Amino acid sequence: PFVPPDGGDGAWAATAGLAWPRALVKQAVLTLINARTPQAAHLAIAHCEHMVPLAVPGSNEAKQKATDLIGAIKIMHAPISHAFHSDEGAHLMALDSAIAEAVMNSLMLTKGIVVLPVHDSFVVPASKRDELEEAMIEAANRIAGWTATVEAK
Repeated sequence: PFVPPDGGDGAWAATAGLAWPRALVKQAVLTLINARTPQAAHLAIAHCEHMVPLAVPGSNEAKQKATDLIGAIKIMHAPISHAFHSDEGAHLMALDSAIAEAVMNSLMLTKGIVVLPVHDSFVVPASKRDELEEAMIEAANRIAGWTATVEAK
């Protein structure tokens, strides 16, 4: 079983059976999606400040760690690996923004429900949960063609 070096406080993540600093994995996945080329992604990850627990950023060791991490991420996230090195980040952010705007317009302008966007979530009165879920699913389908699943937090 995976045993994080820090005892399991959430700072490390298991990716393809290996332990990696969670912040580095998150940065690496975002970099892989936003980079235009594999080489650009590799260099950015190797020079990332989150590489520090493993190697000096930019060092040959960090470059090897970046190679290993990229391989592990591609195994772990094979279903979305087609998006890596695609420079899709801006397009995905634009879709996310359009969906969020549609959800808020649907609830506030059409139904008079106050909605507060918080990062990747929305806050509404508990009694309006069903309307929020419906608006989110409809907006994701209409704007991006996605069949969304929604979970309350």
